[in-house]
Amino acid sequence: LDCPGNLFPHLVGVEKSGIRGHKTKMIYSETHCKVQISRFNRMAGEPMRITISTCSKGADMNKAISMVEGHIQNFLREDGANGRLSFELRAESATSPLIPRSQSGAVEINHHRWIQLVELPCVRNGGIATSRKQGAYLQRNLQSRIWDCTRCSVELFIDSPGRPLKYCKPYVLIHGKELAQVERATAMVTNAYHE
Repeated sequence: LDCPGNLFPHLVGVEKSGIRGHKTKMIYSETHCKVQISRFNRMAGEPMRITISTCSKGADMNKAISMVEGHIQNFLREDGANGRLSFELRAESATSPLIPRSQSGAVEINHHRWIQLVELPCVRNGGIATSRKQGAYLQRNLQSRIWDCTRCSVELFIDSPGRPLKYCKPYVLIHGKELAQVERATAMVTNAYHE
């Protein structure tokens, strides 16, 4: 995600009164996970990096990620970026044994639910997308075919009327209960996009 520079103080919890770090301390007290946030440096081309690490055996990594995710969503106020945010936070945390990740890149969220993100460098109207006043959506026949074959939900996120996408590139988010079905749905989206 490409986030504005004032995200750092929002995530850490910097108050006008000078109090610093109340949000990261709250996450630690509720999850026993330490949150470290490096600042975004556009000039050096360094992205903001959020590191979440467990500090004890009973640590709740999923809850810590969800809390950080909530703070970022509260800051961005952009529904279109939420799916990418949820996926990327877990995908980047997948080096932890607490966040299962498949070889294809799909990640498990909320115990027994898998998500996969497919990048869309550009979306041709009429290919996999249909535009309406409220936004752009995956074509119904493709969405129905994917559901019938895999029982996976598929959502399209592109910059469109009613659903602006300021902070991230276009993408498709696929989620389902079974990893094999999510991977099959991913292949169906990818194939449809390249047709």
